[in-house]
This record gives sequence, C-alpha cells and structure tokens, in this order.
Amino acid sequence: MSSMNQPTLGHTLLIVENMDTALPFWIEGVGFTIKSQEAGYVELLDKQSRIFGLVTPECMEHFLGVRPQIAKPALGVWQNSCFLSIETFDLNETLTLLKHHDVIVLKEACLMPWGTTVAFLQDPSSGFCFELCQK
Repeated sequence: MSSMNQPTLGHTLLIVENMDTALPFWIEGVGFTIKSQEAGYVELLDKQSRIFGLVTPECMEHFLGVRPQIAKPALGVWQNSCFLSIETFDLNETLTLLKHHDVIVLKEACLMPWGTTVAFLQDPSSGFCFELCQK
C-alpha cells in the first residue's frame, strides 16, 4: 500500500444518551471546544484540532436507519472495548475541573513504569472510561 493511500484515523465518536449532561463534561471538564453542533451531534476539537464527536442514539438511527444498542457501563467499573487517552500539561488542574463535573476516579493519578503520570477516569453521563495523562 502506498503512503498516499495509507488509512488514517479520522475521528472518534462517543454515543451518549443525554447530550445535555455529556456536553458540559467534555467542554468544561476536559476542555474541548465546539467545532460544530446539530441536533443530536456535536463535533469537539482538542488543542491540536483533532475531532472528538458526541452523538445520540436518535441521531445515529436517523442516519443509519437502525438505533444502536448501547449499554451504559456500570459506574466505577472499566468496561470499554476501546480506549481513549487524553493528554494535559497539568493533570492535577484538569482532574480538579473534572471532579467539579462529577468524574468518577477509577484510579488516582500515579506514575507508570514507562514514566508517564496517568489517572483512570469515567464520564458519569455515559459511563465511558478514559485515561488522563500528564504531558
């Protein structure tokens, strides 16, 4: 495969039941900004202009013709089948902001063997688990 045709990751979508509770968590807590917003779909940008999207099951059904069957993971339990790593220059400051949005801390920030400080967290609105890393 030529390098011109090498696939790249376009963006990540997180299916959320309630956009009104999910959006403040990812904007005010994580610090993403809104790129575009439509009924049931929001594109967010990180500081490097990478896209992270939030979409409701109703919006997915509108475009796919089938409503996705999602099960909210139990809170406090890591159940993702995919993994999202969010990097920040000040892990403690970001974690404090997220705690104001009721983030669930699965594992407090700790230094990993490879030298990165990481906290394992869960979005209370969707149950989605992710890691927060110190850059």
